[in-house]
Amino acid sequence: MLAVYFYFKAPSADSIVRETRVDIQSGKIDYKGVIYSAQWSDEMVYPGDIRYIGRAYDKYAPYITNDAIVTTGEFSDPSIVEVTPITNGNMRWKSKKNPEGTLVVLHFIPVDGAVYDKLKRIKEGQRVELMGREETDSRIEGSDGSSTALGHSNHKFFLLEDVRHEGSNP
Repeated sequence: MLAVYFYFKAPSADSIVRETRVDIQSGKIDYKGVIYSAQWSDEMVYPGDIRYIGRAYDKYAPYITNDAIVTTGEFSDPSIVEVTPITNGNMRWKSKKNPEGTLVVLHFIPVDGAVYDKLKRIKEGQRVELMGREETDSRIEGSDGSSTALGHSNHKFFLLEDVRHEGSNP
């Protein structure tokens, strides 16, 4: 029984980052010899408040280490908008009114260990600026024939290049 547990346990995020090579110019991600191709946007910044952040693992997208719900405006206020943690890549929010602002779910692919160390320091309730590139058609293809696609317009694969912490929300 113990052997089954270790066989199916996901690799640590630290080991995933160590075994992933990102070539931003070509749009390629190499994880354990499988080359994943994507169309990345120009460099951009997601400023916002972290409503949720947690470890993510999907065997079809093993290069993703974490997911986060990043909000602005009324979506950042827990007394106005309630959000659920991300489970299997999905989350829900509810509010008694139509809130102003934005809510985006980012599925992070850190470009290297230094960036991943910054990602690990992000806490819920913190205001951040996330620098990187989003995947433009919500699809990543593997050289082994695999592919992963996102089904919600406010979910983004995000190639994380840097993080700025602006402190905690009041």
